[in-house]
Amino acid sequence: MLKPAEIDLRGAGTVAILPFAFPSQNQAPSLDAYQAALYRLWYYDAREAPLERNVARYIESQLSISLFNTKRFTVTKADDLRSTASQGDSTGKIGADILVSGAILTLTSAITNNSYTGSDGKYYESYENRVVLEIRYDFISTADNALIAVKSLHDQKSASGTYSAISNSTEELAKKIVAEQIPTVIRAIAPYAVTERRTLAIDETKDPQMAQADRLVRDGFYQKAFDLYTSVYAGNSNFAAGFNAAMVMEIMGDVDEAIAAMKALADASANPKALREAQRMIKTRDEAALAASQTR
Repeated sequence: MLKPAEIDLRGAGTVAILPFAFPSQNQAPSLDAYQAALYRLWYYDAREAPLERNVARYIESQLSISLFNTKRFTVTKADDLRSTASQGDSTGKIGADILVSGAILTLTSAITNNSYTGSDGKYYESYENRVVLEIRYDFISTADNALIAVKSLHDQKSASGTYSAISNSTEELAKKIVAEQIPTVIRAIAPYAVTERRTLAIDETKDPQMAQADRLVRDGFYQKAFDLYTSVYAGNSNFAAGFNAAMVMEIMGDVDEAIAAMKALADASANPKALREAQRMIKTRDEAALAASQTR
């Protein structure tokens, strides 16, 4: 089942990943998000701040890979853009519907000495390196060069050990944070598949026909189960039978009919469980329709 993306990318089919800024980098003077992203594309300095630069490049590479893996976008990386466009043209159009760029807002490392002398009189060396990373992701439409969405994510990770073991762990920890953030970013901009499970209502009447219908559902014989639930409900208005019949209808893909049946059951039984389930069905249907509209 598809869930819709949080951010509407206006039907984008092509995405360009542009360089991410970082704190010690020379910033573009008084430019909007679109111009600043292009400025970094043409005028970035590969000699600047190796740690921050490496983390920024890692963000870009992970975004490129993850967006490509969605199979919903054609993805262009910054290096490809530089090789096919004229250097110094910071106003020219990029051959993409959406530009993804942003900035490392915070990248800090704090090493704490936790060494101690044990009860055995021995000295135990122990240090902790705690890395804090905050990244802003910008989504820019090339149709009007407008910033259409911003997503900021913040996290921290730590490593413990001897000083020599953790003193150079900052980049690795920062990259682990990035790797954990990227799926959240991708879900924000691309519809994603989820597996949802449905729970049948428990039959309090202990009707053997209901037990038989439940087994049919578990075995995947949905139409036979639906027919049996419907027969039971027609005979004695068994709430579980009506509820489960509507659930099986949804499983078989008759979503609108399932919603109508669940609403009718809610009205007839005044049972809030049926009303909640009808509302859940409506939400699920609408989300699936929105997700479908966001796919190419």
